[in-house]
Amino acid sequence: MLCAGIETFPGIVQESFLDEISGGDLKAFKVYLRSQKTSIGKKIDKRTVYNHFNNVVSFLNTYGRRELIKQTEWPTYEEKKVVAYDPEVLAHLLKFADEDEADVLEFFLGVNFRNGEGAHVEWPDINLRTKEVRVYSKEEKFGWQVKDSEQRNIGINDKLAERLVARHKRYPGNGLVFGNAKGNPDTHLLRIIKRVALKAGLNCGQCVGTHQRKRMSCANAPVCRKWIIHTLRKSWASLQDRIKTDFATIQTELGHSSPLTTRKYLAAQSHNTPRRRKQINAAAALVSQNGMRLSNKNANRANLGIGGNGIHNRTAKNENSIHDPASRRPAAGHPRDDAKEMGEAREDSGCQDWRSDQV
Repeated sequence: MLCAGIETFPGIVQESFLDEISGGDLKAFKVYLRSQKTSIGKKIDKRTVYNHFNNVVSFLNTYGRRELIKQTEWPTYEEKKVVAYDPEVLAHLLKFADEDEADVLEFFLGVNFRNGEGAHVEWPDINLRTKEVRVYSKEEKFGWQVKDSEQRNIGINDKLAERLVARHKRYPGNGLVFGNAKGNPDTHLLRIIKRVALKAGLNCGQCVGTHQRKRMSCANAPVCRKWIIHTLRKSWASLQDRIKTDFATIQTELGHSSPLTTRKYLAAQSHNTPRRRKQINAAAALVSQNGMRLSNKNANRANLGIGGNGIHNRTAKNENSIHDPASRRPAAGHPRDDAKEMGEAREDSGCQDWRSDQV
């Protein structure tokens, strides 16, 4: 199967041969990609546009069609910060979910599926004997395919297996596990986590979104951008890392073709691990300890009458005498006075300055 983007590129360009393709064709393809929508009717995000565009450029480079478009004219995207939910917060969230809502939340948290992957899971895809679920493209039936052809099998925990058995009793048959009333993939699973988060009082209170055709604050409506299905996937990766699951297994089950993507998932919560927390606090302690040493050092200097620059502080008498012209003459033993006396002594003895021998 061709990489995403390559199969649609020929339908956009007018040319029939590779050597006829120009930078203008790539610019037109970029515009086309930005107009495309997902299976749930949303425009594909900027990162996906970039990935598809990059696939086509890489394909053309392989056949010698290089430098057709400047790097500055490529699609751009903002690198999203990978975040994960804290286990305590997730436990609190689940307390406010009803049975069907908990089925959805625990499923996505337990198998790390993307939104579209979970929406297209059917009962025959789940093997409750071996406790695993399979994800693969279903183009003929639903016109849907997995991202970058990442077909894989994921193990499910015992608790989730029991929950799925109970759900299958309530919704028997071989259809979709999370289908809508018409038996089609539920394209609104995102609403479930947002609805439960509002009930649990976990919204940030800063977001504004559309609910029932009105612009509303997430303090009063299920529109908080903090709560999305995809973050459950990232939380799965974080939890696996905490229990020391090996990196290769995490990457494989996430379906990442690049280990760099997996590292971003795992780095997201590294600062919350007990080991990392100990390191963070130890680093802060170094500053505090050195600050305390500096304070003690300055206190000792003050007791000895030494300033921060290593020069003896003037006494109150000397500070007051600075306004007395007579006091401006160098004091006995002052370096300038000593130098003058040494110069006069050389003249009296007929000696030359030692530096004259160096000329």
